[in-house]
Amino acid sequence: MAPSGDNPRDTARLRVAMCGTFDVKNFGDLLFPPVLRHELGKRIQGVEVECFSYYEKAPPNWAFAVSPVDRLPDLIDSFDAVVIGGGHLIRFDKEIAAGYCPPSPDLHHPTSYWLFPAMLALEANVPVIWSAVGASPELPQWGCELLREVLRASTYISVRDTATQRTLQELAGDREVLLVPDTVFGIRDMLPQKQLNGHKYVVIQATPHLTPYADSIRRLAEWLRSQQYDVVLLPVSPALGDDGGMLKDMAGASATVASWTDPAQAVAVIANAAAVVGVSLHLSVTALAHGVPVVRPFENALTKYQPLHDLPGVFALEKYLEQPDLVHQAIENPGDRSEVIEGFCATLAQHWDRIGDIVTVPQRKSSPKLAALLQRLPFLLEEEAPAERRSFFPWRRGR
Repeated sequence: MAPSGDNPRDTARLRVAMCGTFDVKNFGDLLFPPVLRHELGKRIQGVEVECFSYYEKAPPNWAFAVSPVDRLPDLIDSFDAVVIGGGHLIRFDKEIAAGYCPPSPDLHHPTSYWLFPAMLALEANVPVIWSAVGASPELPQWGCELLREVLRASTYISVRDTATQRTLQELAGDREVLLVPDTVFGIRDMLPQKQLNGHKYVVIQATPHLTPYADSIRRLAEWLRSQQYDVVLLPVSPALGDDGGMLKDMAGASATVASWTDPAQAVAVIANAAAVVGVSLHLSVTALAHGVPVVRPFENALTKYQPLHDLPGVFALEKYLEQPDLVHQAIENPGDRSEVIEGFCATLAQHWDRIGDIVTVPQRKSSPKLAALLQRLPFLLEEEAPAERRSFFPWRRGR
């Protein structure tokens, strides 16, 4: 097992490719790469992680370097593993974020940033690792046929919710699909601890999705001002419509806006808050990882949100007007993160140990002979699904 303590294994220049939507300004997506780098770095000395998405990004205008995924075919043989995730990546619909589409018509959308890299890795005999991914509830038949082949040839499959686990297990056959917490639950381990500077504030996500709860937001903001708490508006997901100017009329003229470029800046704002209010999954997860109470709508039916609703320290925004004291008490009586979250972190340590072990096992490589076909295949399958299930690729199960 790869060591998870302070003495990482010394290996010769191991490289990991990480694929996802790291080229959009969405808080959660931008947290996955630094978490992976931190966790693998604890276990594997000198490991390199290169991120791949549709578009190239680089500091100082972006938090970290991102390579365009169309370069992956030329580089795939240099990697010791390909990690897909985390987040809601297993999907075939086109509406990922407003205006988000591939830079070239030769890249199928959206499979080119998650499914194509997995196929390419398998053809090159590079281990494929699915790290705490989520899937859409309804997948097209053509997509299921292809995904079945990929999952059954993958080295490690982990998901972050039970609905995704059921969906993928049906496709994966006897390949185990493990349920793990969202990897961002471990964020507190990699960033500075809380700063006790006496500044009392509550974060409200600057999103249009909170406008249906205007009465609750106004009432809470009034109470906060009466108790000498500031209100900080945080645009958590600009790619999904968040904007610092939103909700000012609800939050009050004294509310300030916290902008960010590096997600670590947003993490610090959340970690030092007395509470957070919002709809974002990773706003909630980051807050709970630091013991910060969460007030959020419970009405959203998406499966990725459901596990939050039973966690200690999470309160239903819909019930605030009826039961404000529950939220007020949580804000005024801060505590550490719950034992449930501590358990999540212990499970994630095992998750990262497994991934570390996979990366450090020597692999036999081959050249990506089928790269062009693999890139084109989703188009062909989407146009005409196969009449019956068949194996598309002669991948061998063992390595």
